[in-house]
This record gives sequence, C-alpha cells and structure tokens, in this order.
Amino acid sequence: MAPAESLFHAANFSTFNYIVPPDLPDLPRADIYLTRDGAPTLKPDFMLKPLDPQRTSDLLELKLPSAQIYVLKSRRERLSQAVMEARAQLLEYARYFDDTRNRELIHRAYGIFAYRPRMFVVIGRRGSVDPVIRRNAELTADDIQLRTYDDIVERMQRRVKTMRQGGGNAR
Repeated sequence: MAPAESLFHAANFSTFNYIVPPDLPDLPRADIYLTRDGAPTLKPDFMLKPLDPQRTSDLLELKLPSAQIYVLKSRRERLSQAVMEARAQLLEYARYFDDTRNRELIHRAYGIFAYRPRMFVVIGRRGSVDPVIRRNAELTADDIQLRTYDDIVERMQRRVKTMRQGGGNAR
C-alpha cells in the first residue's frame, strides 16, 4: 500500500457512511488476511460487515485520488487501467470466498461471513466527465461499484447541509 493510501486509511476511517449504501457496514474491518495453501496471503483494504447478520460481508479497496478513472476516446469510453487493476484485485479476493473451507476459516477467525461479496472501489476524481459517458464507461465493469473522492465529498457536503437545515441524518 502506498504511503498516501495508508494516510487515507488512518485519517478517514469515519467516512464509510459516505462510500457505501446505508445498509452495509456495522464495522469496517482492515485486519482481515485471506490465507491460501501454496500461494501468498491476500489482504483486502477493508471487509464491510453488514448490520443485518443475515447478509454477507462485502469488499472495499481504496486507491489514490490522483488515479485516472476514465479513458475517453471517440465512441469508446472505458475505465482506466488503474480501475481495471483494482477490479482484478477485488475479483481475486471475492473468488477466495467461493470455497466453503475459506468462508468457514474467515468466519471462525474474524466473525465475518462472506460469499460472493459486493465489490467497492474508491479511486480518482470525477472531473467534468459527462454523466452519460461516465455511465457507459462504468458499464464495462458493472460487477464493481465505483466511487470517486468527489462522490464522497459531495455526499458529505449534502449531509452537512441537511444537518444545518435540521434535517437529521441524510446520506
């Protein structure tokens, strides 16, 4: 993990409510190690344990805000190599939980149950990309839920505005 990513982990642990849907984390866990026979141990940035014990946990990777997100070529919008690398990383973590033995091992060790976890990545800045182009690019990897740092800041700003207006706990 890059030093800037480590700093983000330490400084922004409380921002999870702005990254994932409201039903998700009870407690984001950054201390999960996915051990494998004859292969290196995997270390997701975070596992997201849901509030509802009947739901399975999910995965979250944090990448740098400076990472490029979109490749914008005429009529061929797509996600960048940085996003696709994060996707590949998340898919490897997710496949780990396809094996019953791995699911049981993680459940015993950490109290977390995961099977076919949803995959979230926070990466880069949105910039001024047209929403239609953004959607078309994101559809090239619709198995991950992409958030930008701009998305998180906007959600935080909306919450502050709502709270100032006496509106309670807006997300």
